[in-house]
Formats: sequence, C-alpha cells, structure tokens
Amino acid sequence: MSTFRPKKLFIATLAAIASMSVAQHSIAEEGFTVSPMIGHYNLAGSRDIEDESLLSIGLGYQFNSPWAAELTLLNSATETSLGADVDINQLRLDALYHLEEQGNLLPYLAIGFGVTEFSDSIDDEETLFNVGAGIKYALNSNLALRGDIRVIDSLEGELIDTAASVGLFYAFGGLKRTIAATPVEPVAMQKAEPKIDADRDGVMDDVDQCINSHEKDIVDLTGCALDDDKDGVINRLDDCPDSAMGSKVNSKGCYIELVETHSARLDVQFANDSDLVEKQFYSEIEAVAKFLREYPNTDVVIEGHTDDSGAADYNQALSEKRAAAISKVLVEEFNINSDRVSTVGYGESKPLVDNSSEANKRMNRRVVAVVSAQVKTIAK
Repeated sequence: MSTFRPKKLFIATLAAIASMSVAQHSIAEEGFTVSPMIGHYNLAGSRDIEDESLLSIGLGYQFNSPWAAELTLLNSATETSLGADVDINQLRLDALYHLEEQGNLLPYLAIGFGVTEFSDSIDDEETLFNVGAGIKYALNSNLALRGDIRVIDSLEGELIDTAASVGLFYAFGGLKRTIAATPVEPVAMQKAEPKIDADRDGVMDDVDQCINSHEKDIVDLTGCALDDDKDGVINRLDDCPDSAMGSKVNSKGCYIELVETHSARLDVQFANDSDLVEKQFYSEIEAVAKFLREYPNTDVVIEGHTDDSGAADYNQALSEKRAAAISKVLVEEFNINSDRVSTVGYGESKPLVDNSSEANKRMNRRVVAVVSAQVKTIAK
C-alpha cells in the first residue's frame, strides 16, 4: 500500500497543475529568492513524537515562467512521549508552480523530494516525498508575506506528517505583475487588431490609465507607477520610501518639518548687599535645570544685576557674585555640567526700573537668564 501512495499524490498534483489556465502570472522577476518561515510540524501518531514548532529557510530561483525551484532547510526541536529529546532536520528540493494572480495574492502548488533526519534519542533517516500549496501576498516591489502547508510522506513506511508555516518571501530581482495572456479566438471568427503600448510599460493603451509613464517606473495593472508607502509620491521620485500614509510630504516624499521654539526663564531677587540665593527661588532654578536636561544641546548665560546703592565698582563685583551663586546652585544642586553654564555681571548699568524707591531697588537686585531651543516636528 505504501508503494502506491507517493505515486498517487504525485499524479494528483501534476493533474492539478495541468488543469490550470495557461494564462499564468509570476510574482518575481527571474532570479534568486529567500524565504524565512516559522510554523508547526505535526508528526504521524505512530512515531510517538510530540508535535512542535518549526523554523525553516528557503533559497530559491524563479524562472521566467510560472515555475520556481526551492531548496528548504527545516528544523524542529521536540521530544518523545517519554520526554527524550528529538531534533528533526529536514532538507527538501521542491518545484513550485504559480497559479493566476488575484490582485496582490498569488497562489501556488508545490511538489518535491528530500530527506528527514531524526537525531539525539532517535537515530534515524527517512527519504520523503511532499506535496502542498501556499499563497503569497505582495507588500511592495521586493517583499511578500507567505503561507504554506505541506503533506510529507515517508517513503520508508506508511507515515504521513504535515507542516504549516508562515513567513516572508523576498525576491532579489523585485516583484512584478505580468498581465495575463488573453485567449485568442480562431482567425476565422475574429479579425485581429493591433495592440499599442505607446509608453512601453507593458500595459496596452486600451487599458492604460497612465499613458505617459516613465520608462524607469514599475507600474501596476492599470499602467500607473507604484507608490508603495501611499504618500502621493511615486517610487521613482520618492527619496523617503517609508513615510506614513496620510502625512504631509514634500515633492521628494520626505516629511515636511516645522520648527518650534521652546524657552525657560529665570528671575531671582537678592537682599540688599547680598549674593545669598534664598531657598524660595530654588524651584525657578530647578525649572531651568530641567529644561537644560530636556534639550542637551542648549547652554545658559546667567546675568547678575544690582541697584545703584554704593560705588559702581563694588556693584559690578556684587553682580558677578550673584550670577556665580546661581551658577553654583545649577551645577552643584541640580547636576548641570559647568561647561553649559556661563555668567556675566552688569552691576548697576542695566536697571529694570528706576531706583527711585526701595521697592524698585529690590526689583533691580536680581539675576536673570533666558534659555531657548528650537525643536523640529513633523507636519501632520
């Protein structure tokens, strides 16, 4: 019985391929492909081995036709029902036949042979025959999602395993959409009319919605250039191919940036003839420190001032001491790098208000600082 089962599966698969329309599509340009996948491996019950997850990698070559060849290496680490470790390594060489494409979906049939090796607690090797089917979903001009299911027949006995997996499919030559060949009616029933493709993009003018596409554009079935990230800029002109759909972009497909200015202000007052920083002003100094930490490319200049009481030289020195006192709090109390803090004293030369009253003089005995940063944001 086991002698005929692989033969029947082989004949059934060939019959399914032969029954498909000759108007087929290929998802990839002719060239090499790679397909990493994960999934689940189900073993025949009589093996007494637990089902387990699988990892696989497929290296293939797409021919200039519906056919492709693929060499797949599969691994599944499992155990027997008694808890002994079993490592399954499988090597398959398969032929893939792609059916007619439906939008971004491309189904295929698969058939092939290989070998399965059971190692560790079980030391065995089996020749296998497998058939299966799958589907690919194109994401962009090179990449597709892939799903695959296989029936795996051991040629050494009546043991049938199954494997289901999902993963990625990458075509180094790029993905394409080949327009299906239209069945030709007999000459006696139809008068042939010449087909024209003025822009030479592979789409005839009678269905081409973008009649003047560029020769370097990759087009869809309507003859229009692809825009994979859906930002309104076609792939050929898009310098930023991963921008989010619906975002505002420039003519090169890159985000439009807005510049916003953020700032923090410090205004600390001092007692007469004093450079002592009172605790009530620490919250203002801490706010400046927080701003400096949030915007690490900014620096701050601290300005010291006095009223007009006393000699001008004395007031100049006092204003410098007041600025230095604020700088010391920023550095020592709030851990700001001293290289980012500079001070300057203006003495009595820049009063905020006139010194005509004690209240005004109190306002002029101050240290001020303003620090700002420009922040770039993406326009929405």
